[in-house]
Amino acid sequence: MVHRGHGVILDSVNHFSSQGFSSASGLKTPEDRMAFAVDHLSVSYSELRDFAARKVFDNAAKATKEVTDGAAFRFISNFVRNKRKFDL
Repeated sequence: MVHRGHGVILDSVNHFSSQGFSSASGLKTPEDRMAFAVDHLSVSYSELRDFAARKVFDNAAKATKEVTDGAAFRFISNFVRNKRKFDL
């Protein structure tokens, strides 16, 4: 695997996608899991509504399987976007 440019960023972000709910503690209710998803995993409101309709947050195992952590990817994407905005 060649690690150059965006490949390094995206390869690094890939390692964060499996964290999310599997590393969270104290989430006892569906509401706790929904709040965690929005606050820490960068889940949008439209995604939240879809997950809630499918009852993904009803138990921790289902939430861990279905909801990925997009925070690291969005952080890097915003960093690159801001860098380009000020460098151009």
